[in-house]
Amino acid sequence: MSPVTGTQAVSSGAYSTNTAPFASSFRKTCPSSSRPASQRRLASTPGWGFLLRMMQQMEEQKTQFAQTTARNMEKEERYRQRLNHDALTGTYNRRYYEDVVRNNIGPAGIALMDIDDFKICNDTYGHHAGDLALETVAKAIRSCIRETDLLIRYGGDEFLLVLPGIPADYFKVKLEQIRTAVQQTVVPGYPHFRLSLSIGGALQTLADPMENVVRRADFAGAAGYQYAGHGRL
Repeated sequence: MSPVTGTQAVSSGAYSTNTAPFASSFRKTCPSSSRPASQRRLASTPGWGFLLRMMQQMEEQKTQFAQTTARNMEKEERYRQRLNHDALTGTYNRRYYEDVVRNNIGPAGIALMDIDDFKICNDTYGHHAGDLALETVAKAIRSCIRETDLLIRYGGDEFLLVLPGIPADYFKVKLEQIRTAVQQTVVPGYPHFRLSLSIGGALQTLADPMENVVRRADFAGAAGYQYAGHGRL
């Protein structure tokens, strides 16, 4: 028997060291051999493809629900903002005072501020000028207070200011600062109309209901008292 030459061995494939055909065949016949056992069991379970599609649909529905919830929360927040804010001046409105601020406890400084001669402004220059005056006054007051302070359009030309935790000696200084800021501001388009405020202030202690303090501030402003714990500026 003649010996097998190297060429014959390669051509016959009997002793070939090339394992590529075998590996390819193995991958084709055993495509899931590298998967964990739990996945191989699931993949061989009847209806696995349907279950997978259902799981994907549930994830998509979950994402859509989260997005819808976020949009609804944004809408609700915008609605609440409109409900609690004055459309003209951007301050809080009387509804917000009645629903929320009315229940606040001290210590705080409370001030009621009226625009002087506002009716004359409306009668002389028209309601558009009056609206601009209100916006200008609100902007001037906001420039003097903190974000944690509450500015409320309490009536037509009347603003209520709540300054939580303000020291008694600084309260009067703050109200003077506000009055000066309003006096120095100019109504856009009406440079000859000068603005000023009448301010009545009162301090709220822990035991003071908000309504009582607002009443004292209102009385102080109407009576023309000099500020001394509660009074007029």
